[in-house]
Amino acid sequence: MTFIDILAPITLDEFKATCFGKRSVAITRKSNPFPTILTLDEIEQKLNDGCATLTNLGIIGEDGRKMSLETVYNNAAQLRWSPFAMKKRFVLDKLTNRHSFVMHNMTQINRHIAEIADSIEAEFPDFHTDLHIYVSPQPSATAYNVHRDSPQHKIYLQLIGTTNWTIYKGKAEPKAMTLAEADKNLNVDFRTELTPGSALYMPPDTYHHVTNGNGPRVSLSFPFIYDPSRVRMDRSHIPFKTIFETPDQIGMTQ
Repeated sequence: MTFIDILAPITLDEFKATCFGKRSVAITRKSNPFPTILTLDEIEQKLNDGCATLTNLGIIGEDGRKMSLETVYNNAAQLRWSPFAMKKRFVLDKLTNRHSFVMHNMTQINRHIAEIADSIEAEFPDFHTDLHIYVSPQPSATAYNVHRDSPQHKIYLQLIGTTNWTIYKGKAEPKAMTLAEADKNLNVDFRTELTPGSALYMPPDTYHHVTNGNGPRVSLSFPFIYDPSRVRMDRSHIPFKTIFETPDQIGMTQ
């Protein structure tokens, strides 16, 4: 599976010619052709993997901003753990009390996701991609304020539940603002509801506001950034179970 499957029926040539770096576009679908691309079990496993130092969990507060979970430790060795692993009871409380969260550095959470990330980098030389998993465990959960992201392009895929999007036109100095400030300083480009299987592309610095619908939601965001100096991630799959259980079949001997 590639990112072009997510953007269909837009072809790669059409995307590069009319959308990429130029305008936002939403692809709405009546059904979800990607129901198994990521499971709740896989998300739960990552949430409970406190040893994963790159697992970066952000809780969205009532003020529309990311809560700070960073703590200064006297013992520098503790910084080898993921910051949120030190406050899992805090995280649990927020998740059960109407707070959304986002998980970063997730392009290797499974093979489907890795293939999509690799396909983006294959089509856009010198670009590097990540996966952010946005989750609202309950209806009317917290949401970010109106904001813009730079310098990344973004491809979104709605996986579970629905999200309501407002895409804005215009430029402003602050990276984030309230809805009232956005009404004063920006113009609405379009509004759309993304249902499971629907997708959206946004160029860098596009102001937007997103809320979940009447139930829980899971959304996937693939930000990709131009950076020729960065070494690309090797997302090759290691078939550990096969290696362990059938060593003779892969030419291994004791």
